Amino acid sequence: YALKLSGLSTRTLTVASDYGAPNPSGAPLRYTDGADIVCSVTSPVDDGLTRYTCTGWTLAGNSPAVGTTSTCAITLTNDATLTWNWEAGSLLESNSVPYHESFESYSDGYTMQATNGWVSDIATAATVSTNPSAIAALQSYAAPCGFPIKGEHNKVVMIDGIAANHIAGPVATRTWYDQMVQVFPGQYDPSIAAEGHAGIYWNTVNHPVIWNRDLPAGTNRWAEISDVTVAEGDWARITLELSYDTTDEVWGARYYRVWIDGTGISSSHAYTSSDGSGSAGGTWFPMPVGAAPTHISSSLLVANGAPSDDIVVTTSNPLSPRGTSIAIH
Repeated sequence: YALKLSGLSTRTLTVASDYGAPNPSGAPLRYTDGADIVCSVTSPVDDGLTRYTCTGWTLAGNSPAVGTTSTCAITLTNDATLTWNWEAGSLLESNSVPYHESFESYSDGYTMQATNGWVSDIATAATVSTNPSAIAALQSYAAPCGFPIKGEHNKVVMIDGIAANHIAGPVATRTWYDQMVQVFPGQYDPSIAAEGHAGIYWNTVNHPVIWNRDLPAGTNRWAEISDVTVAEGDWARITLELSYDTTDEVWGARYYRVWIDGTGISSSHAYTSSDGSGSAGGTWFPMPVGAAPTHISSSLLVANGAPSDDIVVTTSNPLSPRGTSIAIH
């Protein structure tokens, strides 16, 4: 309808937008019949780790009916509703394999949130540090396997909460995950995401405990490796071999192996092969229930103030030929 005031006919324009700052804005807005109006909205809009981008607009009751930019020009001859359309995306990068991160290029105190694929539950969950005690212990690391990344080790990343890196690994390809961690024992099992493929922590007696699946029971469990001890405050190199290239036709599981400081771990909770034909007492831990993994998609670090360093993801064995293997039950 047209509202006539003092001899002038007016039309209404209603503007709707879930994000950004539309101009004009409000509802309803009154204009002289036939008024030329230029409308716009700010885009993109960042909200946390999500980026919303305007994909255009729709105009009901007037022409033109649609557009694909964040601006539009209207000659208003009817009551109309302008709706700005949005698309959600991520601010995070997805890294590819091979991937490596030494943290040496960042300044002390730099937060990794939304940098190079990193995401965390709070902005400061992953912070680069030159913590003197952590650096001193790291630089004294002398295991024969060496570091995952050669070169200087003057910085670490402090993990206080939950932090992850998005990594788009190749499908159905054997993949290795390699990392330095400073050992600080925990008094309880840390939370592990339901879709997690692998996990490890140290208990109160400094033994590593490995996240895996009880195949007959179909449930997840932690397996303590009682014959391995790493002193509190020492650094350990953790290497995981993830058998995404092998299919277990018996249990429908996939498997992974663990090395600590270049030494392979075996356990009564692990199996002698990764295709379902093996028996208990080997080196292959079944990946936990809750996922049907075909490739690595992220690295997840869960810790309380513990430092990490030298994160490497690759499709070639990073320990070869220096790794050794012993049986641990």
